[in-house]
Amino acid sequence: MKILVVGSGGREHALAWALSRSEGVVEVGVAPGNGGTRWEASEGRCRCFCELREPLEAAGDYDLVVVGPEAPLVEGLADKIQGVPVFGPSARAARIEASKLYAKDLMNRYGVPTARHKVLVKGRTEDLEAFGTPVVIKDDGLAAGKGVGVFEDLEPACEFFAELCRSTDRILLEEFLPGPELSVLCFCDGENFALMPPARDYKRRFENDEGPNTGGMGAISPVVDIEDDLLERVGEEVIKPVLKGLADDGAPFVGVLYAGLKLTPDGPKVLEFNCRFGDPETQVILPQFEGNLAQLMLSCAQRSLNEEHIRWGNKSWTTVVLASEGYPGAYQKGFKIRGLDSCSGLVFQAGTALKGDDVVTNGGRVLAVVGCGEDLAEAGANAYEIVSQIQFQGACHRKDIGGAMLSRSVP
Repeated sequence: MKILVVGSGGREHALAWALSRSEGVVEVGVAPGNGGTRWEASEGRCRCFCELREPLEAAGDYDLVVVGPEAPLVEGLADKIQGVPVFGPSARAARIEASKLYAKDLMNRYGVPTARHKVLVKGRTEDLEAFGTPVVIKDDGLAAGKGVGVFEDLEPACEFFAELCRSTDRILLEEFLPGPELSVLCFCDGENFALMPPARDYKRRFENDEGPNTGGMGAISPVVDIEDDLLERVGEEVIKPVLKGLADDGAPFVGVLYAGLKLTPDGPKVLEFNCRFGDPETQVILPQFEGNLAQLMLSCAQRSLNEEHIRWGNKSWTTVVLASEGYPGAYQKGFKIRGLDSCSGLVFQAGTALKGDDVVTNGGRVLAVVGCGEDLAEAGANAYEIVSQIQFQGACHRKDIGGAMLSRSVP
């Protein structure tokens, strides 16, 4: 089987790596790919087509297309590819992520537990004042994890609202929900689903969950501080009714449905849905997969999910994101990354490029360093050991990924 992965981030590097391990896969193309996929192409793990043609033109040469990022899905790439199975939802189904207002409406219609909310009229700060704090303010559309603000005080909330109003007139207010977060992802074929091991990502830039939101500074999986029946409950109360609602709306969902949850005292409630694999959750979920990922994705794309291809390992995994200094604000690019060819573990590249024979920084989130262990303490310790083996100018990372599960101080 020949597979084309669409995208250029750490998620797509992880997808290409995982798919290349599937029995029967002879080629994994990545378009446009990044410095990591190009760097590994010489080892025969993947082949990058970004310099030859666009994904839509290249798709006909492959047996399966796997779309990684949300933007091309929202823009209808899965609808445009004809004659080749696509693992990824249609544009109509991708509205579950493209519009938070649509997602809220769908959840309300089908009884999915979520936060109280209100749609803000552009410029009406009195509505924000009446809603009260603490409050979560969200851009309705795609914002790469950074169009969200959580505020305890009214003044900074009003400032963030005013900033959003300069770029959008569709803004959502939500009550702040107490409790830890949880990411639950599942494979879907339009009707049926299969849950993956749960993950937890760390969105704030600095330790102790302080600082601005980012696309994600690290993740752990599986998550052990949850009740035994929680995943079954999420499947019944969240995933199943949402899949039915999308199908009833004429948009059956094929691909990965991602539910971002808060585990409140009243039970799990949905913060958001994504229409694709999360990043950096993918980097700790896919290493656990020991079945045939390519055949599983193909069965979903052919609208007949085959759980015979699913097998999960029993190790724990932690990923720590190495970012450029200044991220998620302004940062510099082009710094040589040292230690990639000699480090002792798994590293997925995101914001990188090839400059001659060197891999250099080319984005805010540069690398996702992955550690494995018998438990999360060991996985975290191993991840931070790998972090210490990689250097580039301005490299920075959080030192508390895994939190209390870490067994020692980290570099």
